[in-house]
Amino acid sequence: MIHIFTIFVGGRAYRGEDMDKTVPANIGGNGWHVPNQSEINPLVFGDTPKEIPGIRNLKSEITRILEHMQQDTIPAQSILIQVI
Repeated sequence: MIHIFTIFVGGRAYRGEDMDKTVPANIGGNGWHVPNQSEINPLVFGDTPKEIPGIRNLKSEITRILEHMQQDTIPAQSILIQVI
């Protein structure tokens, strides 16, 4: 059985990435080496959350959200995952 999930970040419905835009990011700057300046796609939020099928896809989306939190590109006071 495949579960379907939705995510809310700071009370806002998570819609995925905006593949047409980018924001600056320090990729790989959390270790001993010098951070590499790069870009990542910004996250999109709206009224209706993205439906995420399966645990592997959920893990990918959560990893993406956590990377943005680490880069300070999104403020997040809470992350709510719902099974629908």
